[in-house]
This record gives sequence, structure tokens and C-alpha cells, in this order.
Amino acid sequence: MPDSGYGRNRPEPGGAVLKVADQNKMLFHGCIDVEKREKGYLAKRFTPEQFERYTKMPWCIYPYCTAGVFMEFVTAAEEISFDYYFSQLFFSSVVFDIFENDTYMAFVREPDDSKEGRVVYRKKTPGTVRIRIYLPYNGETHISEIRFGDYKTTRDRRRNKLLVYGDSISQGLMGSHPYMSYVPLISDVIGADYLNLSVGGDLFDKNMIDPSLPFTPTAVIVALGTNDLPFVGDYKKIKKNIEDFFARLREVYPNIPVNVISTIWQTDLERFDTEEERNKYKLYMQIYRKTMKESDKAGCNTIDGLKIMPHVPEYFTDHAHPNDMGFLQYALNLLRFLKY
Repeated sequence: MPDSGYGRNRPEPGGAVLKVADQNKMLFHGCIDVEKREKGYLAKRFTPEQFERYTKMPWCIYPYCTAGVFMEFVTAAEEISFDYYFSQLFFSSVVFDIFENDTYMAFVREPDDSKEGRVVYRKKTPGTVRIRIYLPYNGETHISEIRFGDYKTTRDRRRNKLLVYGDSISQGLMGSHPYMSYVPLISDVIGADYLNLSVGGDLFDKNMIDPSLPFTPTAVIVALGTNDLPFVGDYKKIKKNIEDFFARLREVYPNIPVNVISTIWQTDLERFDTEEERNKYKLYMQIYRKTMKESDKAGCNTIDGLKIMPHVPEYFTDHAHPNDMGFLQYALNLLRFLKY
């Protein structure tokens, strides 16, 4: 009889192994640990060593976010509910996306800047249903007062395990819905559990790669380079950082597909009226070419970022970040080239 994937406190071979006795902790996916705090359960994406790195990068304020984290469970309860609390909320939008049996059925939009509240949802499918709820990507989300009926957790439903190193674009910042960023979208298509280690403001740095990470991927995505331009600036330093990053990457992940997406198109990229604009374009193209060169040299699957996003401003929320329709285009185009 095929394994249904349902069960209580089952280990997740290859994925993050949550060794806990508290069943509520097993609800959370897209993380490597879950802490029970005064205000509720908090999913953690990073090892302590990885998190320590961000304390030395004051412009990187988003590692606290529960980006890509979702709860999944099986229940026959007609109505479910839970309370949420943000110890930090970096953008005003508060949205929870809800699936039933892998179908996107609804979303709950709370009032902007809601520090805390309660989400109540009546399922639309009769009988026992597998429910998945994506948490907001833009805050440190604590979950409490969980009322899911007599539920069972789900672990290891998907064979592929995807690890993502990226910046704000891969984190999903500036989109309207936590599900409608490219990492959750492509993960559903390729049948992958994922750990999204993307943080707004991040850049090429070998120290982001922790060999002790308790998640064993079957494929990796790297999408960096946008922030090296404003936060490093000097191309000699950026060049060395990129070289060191790829050396560490292949040392830690020598035998699995590694997909490297070079920097994507930006709405202000091709402005040449001022010296500042011309210098930005020059440095952007240096980073773009160096990323692709080192990716090829390391034997990675090199993906041209300029072919991923439409060169159309209407698909962006600002000069660099896709909106929901832009993320959909990103995901569709990425799937043409992705190896896993």
C-alpha cells in the first residue's frame, strides 16, 4: 500500500529533521527548528552560526522573517483557527495563503500593520482534508492557540529537497502573497520540500554556507549579486567574494545539481544619462558576467537572469523587486532551465 505521507512526528529523510515531542512543532515546514516562546511557536530558518553572521550586517534586518514557512496538517474539522503575533513586522501587509489538498483555496488578509490577531477559516472541502497555510514572509511570526481539531501532521511528502540561497527577491519581499513568490511556486511544480535561506540585503559570502545545516538538499538554487553593487561597491572585493563563495559551495555540495541565477533585469538598469547611472550599469554587468563565469567553472547549471524576468516595469513593485505577476513570470521562466 502506498505511503500516504501522513503521520505523527515522523522524521523527514533528507529534509529538516525536527526531533521534538511537541506535535504542534511538527506543523511547521520550510524551517530547521521551532521554538516555543511566550507568544507562541516561532519557526527558525537558520543555524545559530548563520544567524550570528547577520548580526554583523546591519542592513540585513530580514533573517527574523518566517519567509517560506508554512503549516501543514490533516483534519476533518469544519473550522480551524489560530492566533498570530509579530515580534517584528517589516512591511504593513499581513496575508495568510491557504490550500486544501494542494489547491489554493483562499487567503486571509488582516488589517495592515496588525501586530496580532486571530485567523479563522472554514474549509470548503468535505471530509478529511490536508490543509497548508503559508505564513507572512515579512515578519517574525509567532503562532499560538492552535485549534485544528484532531489533526495529524504531514512529513516527507515530497521526494525532492530544494535549498535556496538568495536575497530579497528570493525571499519574496514586496510581493502581496507569501505563496506567490518563485520558491513556493516552483517547489509545488517539481514536488520539493524546501528551505529558503534568502534574506533581503544578502550578498555573495562564503560564510552563509554552513556545512552543519540540518537539511540535506537534492538540489540548490543560488540567486545573488544584486546587493553586492550598493553594499560592497568595489569590484575587486566583489570578484574575490564570488570566487570564494563558489569554492565553498562546491566543497559542501559537490554531487548535486546547483542552479545559479545571475542578476535579473531592473527597471533602471539601462539608464545612461548620468555618470552614476553609467557606473551602475558597468558594475552590474561585471557582477553578472563574473557570476556566470564562476558558475560555469564550478560545473553548476548557469541560468541567465536577464532571461528570467520580463523587461517590463509593470511586472515590478519598484526598480528591482517583482510583484505577484512578476514572480509568476519568474517561476515559469525558471522552470524552463532548472535542474533538480
